[in-house]
Amino acid sequence: MRQVVFLLSFIFCVFAASPLAKAQEESSKKLKVALILPFQTGYTSSKIGTYLSTNDIVSANKIRLPEDSQNSLNFYQGLLLALQEANNENVKLFVYDNQNSDSITNVLLNKPELKGMNAIIGPMTISSARVVAEYCKTNKILNLQPFSPSKTLSENNPFLIQLAPTIEVHTEQLFKAMVDSFQGGNIIIYS
Repeated sequence: MRQVVFLLSFIFCVFAASPLAKAQEESSKKLKVALILPFQTGYTSSKIGTYLSTNDIVSANKIRLPEDSQNSLNFYQGLLLALQEANNENVKLFVYDNQNSDSITNVLLNKPELKGMNAIIGPMTISSARVVAEYCKTNKILNLQPFSPSKTLSENNPFLIQLAPTIEVHTEQLFKAMVDSFQGGNIIIYS
């Protein structure tokens, strides 16, 4: 929840300081944000229907959603809670399901309303994130990537804000933690 509140605060701060803010003020008072995540709505809704119609708790507890769908729903719920907590009516959220597919992501990006967005959040996979990052760069739309740790996404893209640390940063922090934890000791890394 704190991450989503931080993300929203970050969006507002970055947007308010950007040249796009002036154009937004002139055209409308609402910030238009698209959320592109793999909800996999068809599969997810059928699983939820099965869960609700199951008579015994043992069978119901065996029903699982794909991990990406669960993460998407959790992120979406956190985003809605953050918007509600911020009591901010200046954000209009557009939600899209890319079903974890690059081809569906491309179809979504061809929708005319996406060119009018002030920011696009997501998607979850690195391959779809590349497609969206390039689209946002071309159309000068702020792109927030909270999931993809790929370093290549942020190269030469001033419209990309990558929130997930890269693998290099993870490795560096792991190394620092090991050195801090075992000062003066011998560290052997086995792979």
